[in-house]
Amino acid sequence: MTAREIVAFDEAGLELQSPQAGDTYVAKRAVHLEAALTTDSTIDGRDVAADGALAASATQPLDNISTLTNDMLASQAQAEAGTENTKTMTALRVAQAITEFETTLVKNKYDATVAPVATDDSTAGYSPGSIWVNLTGNDFYVCVDATVNVAIWDTHIHTEDLDPVALSGDSDDLSEGAVNLLLTVAERALIASALQPSTANPYSVMSVQAGVAGEATVDGTPRQIAAWNTNGLSYDCVADHTTDDITIATAGVYEVNLTASFSGSASKTYLVEIYKNGLTTGFAFERKLGTGGDVGSASCNGLISCIPTDTIEAFQSSGDGGSAMTITEAQLLVHRVGP
Repeated sequence: MTAREIVAFDEAGLELQSPQAGDTYVAKRAVHLEAALTTDSTIDGRDVAADGALAASATQPLDNISTLTNDMLASQAQAEAGTENTKTMTALRVAQAITEFETTLVKNKYDATVAPVATDDSTAGYSPGSIWVNLTGNDFYVCVDATVNVAIWDTHIHTEDLDPVALSGDSDDLSEGAVNLLLTVAERALIASALQPSTANPYSVMSVQAGVAGEATVDGTPRQIAAWNTNGLSYDCVADHTTDDITIATAGVYEVNLTASFSGSASKTYLVEIYKNGLTTGFAFERKLGTGGDVGSASCNGLISCIPTDTIEAFQSSGDGGSAMTITEAQLLVHRVGP
């Protein structure tokens, strides 16, 4: 077995050529004992006589009797600076170096009892990426802007906000108090209705088919046409030939078309008009019948702004004394074309 050297130093760190009882022995490098060690001296500050002699062992290093002098250990300043490369670090110095490293990079606050404010800024040591834990509010924040007096701390979505969505699958459950973060079902339906193409917009039609009934006496006073006998296709509007009108259900601009074929007095002029809520809209047609009293036809149309419950009707009159007209065929059609 190769012998290992044990060297003794005095208090000044000088090697002792002739160790004496009471001297402290320091391992110059890792050593093994060749024989049992018995002495009145102390090893690493321990009294060998009091503790018992160390037995020789080829596999037992004497690390437990090694002593490092102060000049061999890193100071706290050196540990925190992290630039010294010739000194040994103790567990305490490692912990101090880690703490300094964390503080230098990003300052965090893990024991707050309130939320951060705008003055928790760079002057307080915070920087973007700093974490703030509010133990009282069970919340945490991340600094995204540390500008002096206007620091911005961003928070996160609480898990309790996500629970209802996970359980129900309904995004309407995700809310910020009284205001929904996402659209409700009703709001989505309203937007969808407004964005529908014209083919899906409200419409309705009412008609006279093979009419034979004469209208009320014709003179210069407009009277509502009552010959309607058939309700046609409708969507979101209500055509009712028993009340001789079409009722609007959704607000918007409607294109209204009125066509009619009718008979009456020869050489007399008839006026047919589109009305809303019993009032003229200004959209109308005139037709003068021939001398033989043949059936004549005409049409008109216009854009009318409507709101729910408005009604669309047709009125007729004759300013030159024509007799009662008989409508044989007619259509009154409404179709929403815009909001």
